[in-house]
Parts: sequence; C-alpha cells; structure tokens
Amino acid sequence: MSKALGKYVQTSQDVLLYNIDYSQWLGSGETISGTPTFTVETTTSPPLVINNVSVDSLTHTLVAFYASGGVSGTQYNVTVSTNTSAGQTKEDYVVFSIKDPP
Repeated sequence: MSKALGKYVQTSQDVLLYNIDYSQWLGSGETISGTPTFTVETTTSPPLVINNVSVDSLTHTLVAFYASGGVSGTQYNVTVSTNTSAGQTKEDYVVFSIKDPP
C-alpha cells in the first residue's frame, strides 16, 4: 500500500471537514471528473461515515468531504478513487484514528 495522503485523529462525536488537493498530481489542464468514491475498509458499529463528498467547482482539483462516527480505539483505512478528465484513475488512502477522551 502506498503512503497515506493524510492521517487524522478525531472523536466519535466529531463531524469534521477534510480536503484532498490533487493540483500537484494532475497534468496541465487536467481536472477531476465526477465525484470521487470513498470506501471504508474497516466495518464497525457504529461505522465511520464519509459523506457530502464534493469537488471544488472553480478549479476542479480539490475534493472536500466530511468524516464522522466510528468506534473509539479503532483505526480506519479509507480508499479514495478519483477519475480525471484525461481518463486517469488514481487510488489513494487516508487513515482515521478514533480516540474519545477518557
């Protein structure tokens, strides 16, 4: 598995906004096409939820998403699959660690 794009720590009660900036990876004039998909690899109850995924409507190079839920003490690997206007598909991952206060 390649290096994680980001490693985040939050509580199970947080609902936080995150961004992935693809501008350094995309070719000249290339943009993100469609909405990237997120797959949470660890299943728990309650689950880690990734939702409200959007692509910046001005540059089409920035992906925004919210993360919430999960079980304290659990690490979640989340695969992100992104398609581009040049026909490329890029798969990356981010890591979430859920840690509630004692």
